[in-house]
Amino acid sequence: VVHRDIKPSNILLTKTGGVRIIDFGIAQTARSALNGKRGLIGSPSYMAPEQIRERDPEVTPQSDLFSLGVVMYELLAGQRPFNGSDLNELRRRISWSTPLPLHRLRKDIPPPLERIIFRALDKDPAKRYQSGLEFAGDITGAFRQLDRSVVDLAEQERFNQTRKLKFFRKFSYPQVWELMQASQWCDYRAGERIVTEGEMEDCFLIFVSGEVAVRQGGRLIRMLRRDDCFGEMAYLNGVRRTVTLEVVAPTAVVRVNAALMERASLECQLKFTQQFLYTLLERLGAH
Repeated sequence: VVHRDIKPSNILLTKTGGVRIIDFGIAQTARSALNGKRGLIGSPSYMAPEQIRERDPEVTPQSDLFSLGVVMYELLAGQRPFNGSDLNELRRRISWSTPLPLHRLRKDIPPPLERIIFRALDKDPAKRYQSGLEFAGDITGAFRQLDRSVVDLAEQERFNQTRKLKFFRKFSYPQVWELMQASQWCDYRAGERIVTEGEMEDCFLIFVSGEVAVRQGGRLIRMLRRDDCFGEMAYLNGVRRTVTLEVVAPTAVVRVNAALMERASLECQLKFTQQFLYTLLERLGAH
């Protein structure tokens, strides 16, 4: 089915986030004639070049995909790709002019998404997407790539922060990466509890940033900050916590679990155990 009037007001979102296209009053099947309707039918601002022709427009599924490209452009840029003071000027712009690049209107537009939209807006129907499925596939791929890029940047930043910690000073870069994969990075807001007195726990905590109050029975015992470690005995045996850790300033923590560490290579486990014992001996010596 060729809708022939794809535009924002004909695309609805349901309460559950689904998409519904409405108003099929001028639609036709892809291989049919124009159902006896001639002339300019639809909304000119969203029409494809072949659709806005004055005589016998050749409307195909690619015409709808062009219209959808116009909608996407407008959603991202806040303005339509083609405008005119009258119908003749609008027809001329749609048929011959190139829209202003999206990155000129919004610097945060990802290049893959801009390429997808401009392929949909190609003047030649043969150079556009040949099906909605192909169009959707490229959009899905672009967003997966963007999501992966965001994750990669976050992981790189976490790695950069982690490898500078005192605990990891004797680790090679690959060993730091490996340990990060065998642990959990946790971010906490002020007022949150990392550990609650009386709970069972089996994690060793390495503090990357922030400030945490260690309390026992409500009484402040000490403060934990960057480079501090906590929970050696819990990591070894799994015990009930005898203190509460309450976040004072936004804090990032690497939580190392013995079960997860078993998945790491033997070399990484030995390096971790060595540094863990040094930390434990320092703690015992301080007491």
